[in-house]
Amino acid sequence: MDDAPRFVKIETKNQMHFDKLNIYYNVPITPYEAALGAEVSIPAFDGNIKLKIPKNTSSGQKFRIAGQGIKKHNKIGDLIVTVSIEFSHDLSEDELRLYEQLKNLSNDEVRKNFG
Repeated sequence: MDDAPRFVKIETKNQMHFDKLNIYYNVPITPYEAALGAEVSIPAFDGNIKLKIPKNTSSGQKFRIAGQGIKKHNKIGDLIVTVSIEFSHDLSEDELRLYEQLKNLSNDEVRKNFG
């Protein structure tokens, strides 16, 4: 690997920010990817990285990918990926029916100890 300087173009509407040598990236995932697990592609300096999202992932959960941050003075940071579960604003009738079925099947009490 060469130590030639690299230049990064930063877009203002990007899901990425930097802190020292670490890169923080926010990636949206679907509810079914969060529930069932998935593999998502994350941009990195040397190309895309496949990140395995485990089953039952929560919105806001962070994943650290060591050694994929900024390289400077023989040090290298990490890539820290935060997932957010995003819902489509255009659900089909079939999708809405499936969510209704899930609601009726579930006995989950996520707000049991809330407030």
